[in-house]
Amino acid sequence: MALPAHSPTLSDEPIIITAMRTLLSLLLAGLLLGLAGTYALWLHDNPPSHYLTDLRSDIEQLGGPAGRHGNLLSLNPALFPSDYSSPARLAHKLDSALLHARDNGLLTPQTVVVLPAQIGTWLLLSDEKPQVYAARSLREARPLLALNNPLKLLRSWWFSEAASLDELLLRMKAQQSADDYLELFAQLARKHALTLHAGSITLPEPRLIDGRIVTGHGELHDFGLSFAADGRILGPARSQTLLASSATPQTFEQVLGDDRLSTRGNGGSGPLVETVSLRRQHSTAAGVTVLRGRLWPLQTDRLQLQLTAASPDSHSKLLNFWIAP
Repeated sequence: MALPAHSPTLSDEPIIITAMRTLLSLLLAGLLLGLAGTYALWLHDNPPSHYLTDLRSDIEQLGGPAGRHGNLLSLNPALFPSDYSSPARLAHKLDSALLHARDNGLLTPQTVVVLPAQIGTWLLLSDEKPQVYAARSLREARPLLALNNPLKLLRSWWFSEAASLDELLLRMKAQQSADDYLELFAQLARKHALTLHAGSITLPEPRLIDGRIVTGHGELHDFGLSFAADGRILGPARSQTLLASSATPQTFEQVLGDDRLSTRGNGGSGPLVETVSLRRQHSTAAGVTVLRGRLWPLQTDRLQLQLTAASPDSHSKLLNFWIAP
């Protein structure tokens, strides 16, 4: 019995299979293009994040009555991820505390203001998605940070020997964070016309070249600068590998005009606390600095970085030490 003219034969099967494969390939290509387009739109869509922070600060005065020799003012700000959503917001938080100090007569041409170690590290959170600042932990925020910076993350992975995603996150926006750090704290010193020990920032292989911080791809360093009242960089940079800083903290001594400022970290895996000592003529003032608030700790295969001290409230703290005659 003859087969109907329209019935497929064995010789037609390769044609049918080829057509099905072509159709599936087109569907898969369309799906991938759609996903890529959606991802590209998501990357470019950066709605403003809701920002609410506590600008209050408490002042504690130590070290005797006010005198003509000036004072050492330790600013221990209470900082949260949303405070780092832009350098301007971080500047506003610090500026509010310094204005409070000025209103209480604590900012004079002889004042030296000291900020905590690692205050600049979380500048890497600048210009991220609002969901990042609402995250309850770094574990929750990590995928968003990676997805929002694919090329920067890939570049860091390619050029460095980072052993974990957390370390890549520290490296991926290093140059941008370094530029923000320099501009933010130089402007803060100029605005209030004071000598500013600007705390530190974690950067890979940082160097100070012609007044600019240039980052590389080598080891992570705890890097910090001090600024004069006109925004100039004072003295050499403070720089120590992060591993060495955690294991055996080094004492740094800087000449700030006629003053000598010494800083030393506590090391270990707890919150980073720096002991600060200012020598002026024959007198000395000493204090401590520590980041407060709810910033996330970082732990990698090669380092553990606890950036903040737990605090029962969200107020920043200003510790003032008058320099005795």
